[in-house]
Amino acid sequence: MQVLVTECRTEDLPVAERFGSWHDVMADALTPSVFRSDHESDFRASARVLELGGVQVSALAYPSLENGRPAKLIRRSDPESYQLMLNVRGGHGIRQGGRDAISGPGEVTLYGTARQLWPTPWPSSVPWRLLL
Repeated sequence: MQVLVTECRTEDLPVAERFGSWHDVMADALTPSVFRSDHESDFRASARVLELGGVQVSALAYPSLENGRPAKLIRRSDPESYQLMLNVRGGHGIRQGGRDAISGPGEVTLYGTARQLWPTPWPSSVPWRLLL
């Protein structure tokens, strides 16, 4: 089995390119989404994505942000997969199918990529780290 690894550290980039580069890497490595953050002016994040056949394992670290997956992006690219997230530190909130899910450290969230996804309000001062 061939293992493909994608890595990104925004701190290695010029400040003005950090948030846009993060957005592009996440769209290519995971699923196309829209992002917004109070930290866009100096977005410090890292990602390591491993492709293991039909399974993808990602380790992500970043400051608070909101991301959504509207119908337009789903129609453009839908890998028809599920994402299982384990929060290591901080919290994560999503809204999908009329339900809200907020998880903290040590908790998991499961969602499908074929359905619209919206952020559930979470305090912007809380940095977090999660594994996908």
